[in-house]
Amino acid sequence: MKTITLLLFACIVINCTAQLTSTVIYNFEGTATDLSDNGNDGTAFGGATTVHNLKLFNNNTDYLTVPADAIDGLDDFTISFRIKFAVFHTTGSFPTNHIFSGSRSGCVQCFGFSYEKVMDVWKLAFNGAVYTWDDADLEERTWYCVSLVRTDGTIKFYVEGEEMPGSYFDDSEIDITSFVIGQEDDCVGGCFVTNQSMYGRMDNFQVWDGFHFGCNYNAHTKESAITQTPEIISDFTIYPNPANNYILIESKNPEGGFISIVN
Repeated sequence: MKTITLLLFACIVINCTAQLTSTVIYNFEGTATDLSDNGNDGTAFGGATTVHNLKLFNNNTDYLTVPADAIDGLDDFTISFRIKFAVFHTTGSFPTNHIFSGSRSGCVQCFGFSYEKVMDVWKLAFNGAVYTWDDADLEERTWYCVSLVRTDGTIKFYVEGEEMPGSYFDDSEIDITSFVIGQEDDCVGGCFVTNQSMYGRMDNFQVWDGFHFGCNYNAHTKESAITQTPEIISDFTIYPNPANNYILIESKNPEGGFISIVN
């Protein structure tokens, strides 16, 4: 018989995430309405569609704008989303599949994020610095859940819940007046180039003011939950099985305690 004991971990996670605030959440079920109740609704341009997910084609006209107030000024943050690239850009001048661009007057791309297939690297441009996560050999037409996180000035990046090698310290301010999903801007909120477009689909985009499970765990997506009162449970069923990413076990006891799983 194998016994696994989880010591207070689940309780600590819940205590932390309960204090977080989401600044914007889109599930793209026909609109880009902000489900965080902050009124930060997105606006689609060009041929961008929001039916079940955000779909952007291979051009310099499809994109989604997000009110910059949802990101501007954040200290700790999680920016998380699911993404599926249709085709990777590998030709032309500075090819990249650019995911989002945050800019202001005098600072274009002062907060921008992209994936570059030529180098197999994720890249964050932040106030003149560039931070990269290497060995990212992605496949076209495959969904990935990614989370960009900053806590206490340390920036980390997660793919499918796994932390990518490399963390960076940068506590500089996010100071933007424009935020665009799907294009790399060469002027504030515009001047796009086709071979730098995201070209693909995005879903479950969300921003939090601290560390969060992101697109791996979101009450606004289709999930199941099991609630049990404190007792010894001999048997229970988890659905769906297998779980897509994680099974989150929560302790609601404010005094703490143990959770023991016996298999």
